[in-house]
Amino acid sequence: MGSVSLGGRQASPREQAKALKHKLHADAGRPPDVDITYAAYIRDWYLPHARATVRVNTVADYESTLNAHVLGVFGPLKVAAITSATIDRLMTNMTEAGCSVYVRAKTYRIVRATLRHALKPFRIITHAPTDDMDPVRQPTRHELDTYSAAESRAVLAAFAGHRYEKAVQLALTVGMRRSEICALDKQTPNFAQGTIPIRRGLHATKGGLRFEAPKSPRSRRVVRPPAFVMEDWPRGFGPLFPSSRIAGGYTRPETIRKECERVIREAGVRFIPFRDWRHSAATLMLTGIPELGIPGLSMEEVRDILGHEDLSTTEEFYDNTKRSASVPGAEMMQALHRGLSVPAPGRVRKRGPKA
Repeated sequence: MGSVSLGGRQASPREQAKALKHKLHADAGRPPDVDITYAAYIRDWYLPHARATVRVNTVADYESTLNAHVLGVFGPLKVAAITSATIDRLMTNMTEAGCSVYVRAKTYRIVRATLRHALKPFRIITHAPTDDMDPVRQPTRHELDTYSAAESRAVLAAFAGHRYEKAVQLALTVGMRRSEICALDKQTPNFAQGTIPIRRGLHATKGGLRFEAPKSPRSRRVVRPPAFVMEDWPRGFGPLFPSSRIAGGYTRPETIRKECERVIREAGVRFIPFRDWRHSAATLMLTGIPELGIPGLSMEEVRDILGHEDLSTTEEFYDNTKRSASVPGAEMMQALHRGLSVPAPGRVRKRGPKA
């Protein structure tokens, strides 16, 4: 479909999706030919639809997987001719070719998505064959490697005064993703309420850095960090983490990752990749502060803080650390990392927008 412009500006992904929908139902006047091959469907319909609604890097991963494992087998077939037996044979062939269960599970998920879209909205088929199959699943996730409360305090201390101190604080206290942190501006917080709205992420693509909307409605949320994060927040305008190379530019997520790894190793603190620091924050929020007699937050509360679309995602990661809620997350993290008093246990307010 290509890029879409509205009034001389580049259309947002949501606007592009609406334009594609209009093309499907109004401009084209009918759905794709029901006799279309799978390769033509992917090229002319599914990938343009995905580019308008999914992150650039995600679409590139879809395309790479389809080219590597699927199109050579399914490409010449009519979409309507693909059955659960056809898909099962593909999975068997991948197993015999030595593909890992992770690759097979990802390939299955992508094939399932393409066929469900062929059912709706494209109406090429009347039934998705993957609905008749047991899904190919990845093995249970390995045990999370997270920082203890003492280790988290050591990491925060190692970054005291560092230019990325706020990035570390946000990752370890409210579990913000690296892309979300890098997209922040100095003026982003609501200082009166002590909150930070999360409305976008900064992602590195082949075409350079790109702002993209959160991948799910719950990822578009508002978080309330502990007071020590907000009290010395830089005032002014522009990127919170400005690029050292481009005036007015933003720092690449990979740059922060590398610098944080260097500081952690030099400080002698046990190294955990930056992407897993949000798991440390979530685990600490769920387990609470036993030495102060403070139980952890509820699974639902942590889901809203992290921006998981479904509660099942949160439970998959953290079910072994589930606790009942009593103290709001910001106050708990303030006590955990600064040793300050917290309010008496009470009802926890829901964070973030409802899906």
